[in-house]
Amino acid sequence: VRTRERHHRDPDPATAITSLEEVFEKSFLLPLYPVATRMSRKKSYTIAVDGYSSCGKSTFAKAIARELDLLYIDSGAMYRAVALYCLENAIYRDGDTDRERLVKSLPGLSIEFRKGKAAGDQETYLNNRNVEKEIRGVAISDVASKLSQIPEVREHLVALQRSMGHPVD
Repeated sequence: VRTRERHHRDPDPATAITSLEEVFEKSFLLPLYPVATRMSRKKSYTIAVDGYSSCGKSTFAKAIARELDLLYIDSGAMYRAVALYCLENAIYRDGDTDRERLVKSLPGLSIEFRKGKAAGDQETYLNNRNVEKEIRGVAISDVASKLSQIPEVREHLVALQRSMGHPVD
């Protein structure tokens, strides 16, 4: 998503986008605002946001999810949660991954998103434990990047994302 304003990794809360209308006003997508507001009446749909690093994808996606009361699936947080699990269980050590142990452990991992304490926030849970703060460090991101290159990890997390996108009634 390209906006008219320059985006930074840590936006100033005073200028942060807080509504879907603001997202559309500050972006080239303004003509789509009426479509998005009509979509909010639908029961189930999936919106994927793709783009360059640090271009505002998460800000845009979170604003849409908040405005339309949708689940925001933070795929990066999912990879970071797997990285945290690997570090805590010595599956990843000194730059090496015990791939066999990792692949065997994937089906037993529970990663989910729950509403946070602040309005519109959500937190990442790994095996029923809130890990939101733990997964946001640089060390975790570096390991997550390496683990994301393992096809079995990608396949497992994509399947989990799809299941989150299609909740069972």
